Amino acid sequence: MNKNDIVNLLKTNNTKSLFETAYAVKLAEVGPYSYLRALIEYSNYCQRNCYYCGIRRDNINCKRYNIPLEQAKNIIFGINKQKYASFLIQSGENTSKNFISEISQLIEYAKNLNPNFAIVLSVGEQTKETYKKWFELGAERYLLRIETSDKALYNKVHPPEMSYENRIRCLINLKEIGYQTGTGNLIGLPNQTIESLADDILFFKKMDIDMLGLGPYIPCKDTPLFLTGKSVRIQKNFDFALKTIAICRILLKNVNIAASTALQTIDTEGYIKGIKAGANVIMPNVTPDIYKKEYSLYSDKSFVDDSQILNYSKILHETINPSLKGTPLHYIESTSSRTENKEKS
Repeated sequence: MNKNDIVNLLKTNNTKSLFETAYAVKLAEVGPYSYLRALIEYSNYCQRNCYYCGIRRDNINCKRYNIPLEQAKNIIFGINKQKYASFLIQSGENTSKNFISEISQLIEYAKNLNPNFAIVLSVGEQTKETYKKWFELGAERYLLRIETSDKALYNKVHPPEMSYENRIRCLINLKEIGYQTGTGNLIGLPNQTIESLADDILFFKKMDIDMLGLGPYIPCKDTPLFLTGKSVRIQKNFDFALKTIAICRILLKNVNIAASTALQTIDTEGYIKGIKAGANVIMPNVTPDIYKKEYSLYSDKSFVDDSQILNYSKILHETINPSLKGTPLHYIESTSSRTENKEKS
């Protein structure tokens, strides 16, 4: 599949055929499974100032929080009691020694509680040494979204102190260390073109990514892009997000692809439609209610109870079970391939 093929699929009105093809690839490559990851939104303090994000550093209307360490441990204890095999710690970007120490302590606590926990981190750009430390403590997966692979567009939606090159370098570092590495993009950013979206998909392929988080852009008040974004057609972003999921499933075959909360925010069947387009991961939010509304990456975020998500199993005729670890088959296969090549050499 070349760039022209991808552009044509992004433009197609025959989404029924596209989604059916993608879902058939999903069944063939990863099976009739959708994996659950319990999501902990640990902190909305952020050192970054991205122009689209509600928890950006300069948003004075954002009520900041950091879940106390013992409370975060209690959340992990509850996740384990609910028999979740995997959970994700997400936060604003923070490179302070205290933050790095807190994440380290949570990883150690989780692994002592359940050595089989698959821990996913999504806490932004860090040094290679920090990534390595967390990996050695037991974190297996890391999600760092590129947001857009178009450098010119990246620079338009990020402040000058943020480096496109460093973002790429971090992804490379994560892969070199051995993480199951994830990235993703924002779909429908102002000034984003279909050609740019096609390049994003090819970027995922080139980077040999294991996991994808693909989300439609939803304008957020108190951000520089909000006024520009108000003219954005949210439903159009939703439609392009589903197409992007489908094309990524067809092209990348056995990676893990999340049906994002942003899909569910736009459409009450967003999770289901995402899975039918080829996604195979849903992340129920287990953040305590007093913090949930403050983790406002975008406006009017939706919340769905995990018991409701478990009911999707009947609708989709799939196995949806929190106790499934769901290691990306792409990671398993690529790791095996590297091991075999090493042994041959």
